[in-house]
Amino acid sequence: MGKNYVHLNDPDNDFFYVALPKHPGRVTPGCVSKNVRLRDVFSEIGRDDLISMLGEADIILDIDKDNALIGIEILG
Repeated sequence: MGKNYVHLNDPDNDFFYVALPKHPGRVTPGCVSKNVRLRDVFSEIGRDDLISMLGEADIILDIDKDNALIGIEILG
């Protein structure tokens, strides 16, 4: 993808998507091979303080088949 973009999925929802430079584009089905919830990462390392800082929000990292971070979903 040539440029970074922030995409507001729906003005009525608290959902943002940040495509990083290695993201192939929104119209590329199957480009995400796995998702990692930041909340789960914090839990695994025992950082309940960081989980509480997220409040109601959640952040999901999108990873491609080469294990590269290609996008970030921010859910409010």
